[in-house]
Amino acid sequence: MAIIGCGNIAALYDRPYQSDRVLTHAHAYSLETRTRLCAMVDVDYQKANDATCTWGGVAYNDPKEMLDNENIDIISICVPDEQHEKMLELCYEYNPKAVFCEKPLTINMESGKRIVNKYSEAGIVLAVNYSRRWDPITQHLKNEFEKGTYGKILNITGIYTKGILHNGSHLVDILRFLFGNIEKAIPLSARFDWYENDPAVDAFLKFTNGAQAHVVTGDARSYSIFEIDILCEKARFHFNRSGLEMTEYSIRINPMYPGYLEMYEKKRIQTGLNKSMSYAVSNIIDTIEGNDNIICSGYDALHTQKTCLKLIKECQK
Repeated sequence: MAIIGCGNIAALYDRPYQSDRVLTHAHAYSLETRTRLCAMVDVDYQKANDATCTWGGVAYNDPKEMLDNENIDIISICVPDEQHEKMLELCYEYNPKAVFCEKPLTINMESGKRIVNKYSEAGIVLAVNYSRRWDPITQHLKNEFEKGTYGKILNITGIYTKGILHNGSHLVDILRFLFGNIEKAIPLSARFDWYENDPAVDAFLKFTNGAQAHVVTGDARSYSIFEIDILCEKARFHFNRSGLEMTEYSIRINPMYPGYLEMYEKKRIQTGLNKSMSYAVSNIIDTIEGNDNIICSGYDALHTQKTCLKLIKECQK
């Protein structure tokens, strides 16, 4: 494996000895017995060198030189959003078995479609890191929703910061994963809380299964927040701490007002989000070997990107 870009999500969020959490591509590769991290590259060579001193491999400051010199099967792309398209095009030329790209796929729909189709036709696995999809707790909840275990979905509220495309796409994507395709996406208001070209958009979403969600923004200049609250007929699920924790609520007779039913906290659990990177790498390798299907494909990311870009465009009118 090789990693392009040596920032936080690539190598800096954790360290090899922190086995209770796997927050970086480098850590996930180092723990997977079927992979060997052989190279890392960054335009800032010192960053690449520091990363390889921690995680191993050869440091480069030119992605093309790295790909020319190393025989790479899986490439992680961990560069700024606006550079994804260029790096995806470069990696394609070397015909790897898989590319694991940070979200969003690109910042342009046409380039995104072109790249996804090229990778598909070439048989290259393209995975995009909408990390919450790989959380076993979220996957279990999705199955239970589809079976109707908790009854009708009454309403969903999600809160995020730092731009609808950069961070809000995590929220849009996990809601798509849980509730299906989005039928309507209507912006309500917007603010620029971090990126000058990527507003944080408050929006209403309606899904093809009838579920509806209100997407609400905070302000990243004050603090970061990412939460999801799902109200069902028979239960309530609240993801907080960026999705690291989930509280399940059940129904009981209100002890003070017996004529009413209320929600009470049934259990609070730690999700698998702190190890989702490992789950993702395992899924990618299993897909390459023909034993699984990729959980977040380029096509999945493209659908999410389409909704986010539509909301941005509507806000500009």
